[in-house]
Amino acid sequence: MSSDTATHSGLRPATFLSYAEVPASGEAQRRLTFRERLFGFCHGLNKSDAPRNPFPTALIFVYLVKCVLYVLIFYGAVRDPSLSLSDERNAKRWIVYNVLTDAIGMNATSGPMGFRSTLWFCFVPLYNFLTPGTITGPLVPGIKAVRGRALVAGYIVYIALLCRAMLSPSIGAAEVLPPLALLAVMAPFDFVIAECSRAEHYGYMLFALAFSDSWLFGLQIVQIGLWTGAGVSKLGPWFKYTVVNMSCNSPLAPLMPSFLRALHTGFPTDMRPSRLARAASAFGTCAEICVGPLCAFGPTRYLGVVLALGFHSFIFFHLPFASVQEWNIFCMWAAVYLFGVHEFALPPSGAVHPALATVLLLGLVVVPAVGQLFPARVPFLFAFRPYAGNWFFAWHVVETKALPKLRRLKTAESLLFEENDPTSRLAQLPFLKRRNAYCCDAEYASQFMQYGLPAQLVAFPHYRPLVPIVELLEQRRGWASADAYRLLYSMPFLALVHGWNLAAGWHMREGAPYYPALQATCGFEKGECFAVVFKPTGLLSRTAEWFVVDVADQAVVLRGKAPLSELEAMQPIEMDVDALRRFVVEDDMKKER
Repeated sequence: MSSDTATHSGLRPATFLSYAEVPASGEAQRRLTFRERLFGFCHGLNKSDAPRNPFPTALIFVYLVKCVLYVLIFYGAVRDPSLSLSDERNAKRWIVYNVLTDAIGMNATSGPMGFRSTLWFCFVPLYNFLTPGTITGPLVPGIKAVRGRALVAGYIVYIALLCRAMLSPSIGAAEVLPPLALLAVMAPFDFVIAECSRAEHYGYMLFALAFSDSWLFGLQIVQIGLWTGAGVSKLGPWFKYTVVNMSCNSPLAPLMPSFLRALHTGFPTDMRPSRLARAASAFGTCAEICVGPLCAFGPTRYLGVVLALGFHSFIFFHLPFASVQEWNIFCMWAAVYLFGVHEFALPPSGAVHPALATVLLLGLVVVPAVGQLFPARVPFLFAFRPYAGNWFFAWHVVETKALPKLRRLKTAESLLFEENDPTSRLAQLPFLKRRNAYCCDAEYASQFMQYGLPAQLVAFPHYRPLVPIVELLEQRRGWASADAYRLLYSMPFLALVHGWNLAAGWHMREGAPYYPALQATCGFEKGECFAVVFKPTGLLSRTAEWFVVDVADQAVVLRGKAPLSELEAMQPIEMDVDALRRFVVEDDMKKER
């Protein structure tokens, strides 16, 4: 593309190895406003005649290879070869194996769709959890969010205990309770380690393994609870946007342009979900709520298993952000093993141990119920709200001149995604270099993270105020153009700052220990770094809320809320500053001027 091109049509789509072409570059890009830059990406790919995935199709093969290795490592190095795969010992080893591989960063969030480079493809958590001075995510307010040597030592012992449990001839209370106890001790100081270990799923299952006569029942109840809670979380008006977003981001999107257009009310002028999208989301919600009871009920258990396999295959092949392919494989295994190989039944003794019953009641009922009704108080994984379309999302808005201050943070790689250049190494391979193969360039990576990703996410009504909030910051700070600041999306940012993040903006909640730790390290002046935070909506609520924090003094400078129905009535990039002002309930930036 020439340096003065600013066209939105006729651009190269993504191919097997290449990303899509950027909508504009050079001087043409510099002339565009922030809103105009988002418009270049807002239809999935550069104003194309149908939404398309801007990522190379080869990513699906990257994840297929990664997942094959994940299974082969277990099969070749962890399972007991003297026993069948369905034997109790191998089933228990599989569970511990998944806790371990997630805890070191091999599974969820790893890979390109987790916004990681090839240098630290799988092991970003290891860098943070083993490095004193990195920022933590304390569970308890008031604790300093900086990692000390004791926490590093605790993590090392935790990994060692998981290895011991995984390779033990028998796995019971003596093997699983020590790592769980240590995880509980570390959680008040860094809850990210528990999140990275997927304690809301594998952790509960690990605890069930401590009970020799009811471990299978415990696993079955955990899996049913997860499916049911996840389905319930989609009962609000937000899930239909997830269906549209995931379908348009799929590597298979180019094969079904008519279907993708039909998911919108009137593509490309009316981008709201159509009746087809609403019907698809209703089916998905019903299926997820019903899959657990279907698996548990004897006459329908095979139907439930087939439904679960279809549900998780759908997620797997859509390559969603955060890279949870291994988790979907685990859920498919759980469906087959827990409800296909075995029938749902009470423990042989007919009674559940009080300790197991208590943990299951708290973890599968009480905590998720609170998290569904008051989602800002409970991390979304523990509230069983995956893929609901109702997340705790946030963006840092940092003045360009202040970006070097971010380098003071201890992270495995750069917080500016384009500097990691995750696929450019491929272009240097001789057989690709001879063919002039385009794999990735820093400009595309930069533009997608700053404009392409926000353009996709403002399709969700919760985040539509993002555009006018940024424009209001432009006015208040006197930023002359969109080049005067940088948007940094919370998931990849916190994945490097904390070591792991699965869309968990909960660590950026108001008053969180994160803000003083970030400021103590970076030393921002007032107005150099803002956090724009969107709170999730409770199951019975229909009001979206957001706030803006000036990181320099952790003061909330803007707060607003709006009925979801009014946000849904707008197009994704329609809301302007005047419309935003209608919903502002607190504005302290005026006082600064």
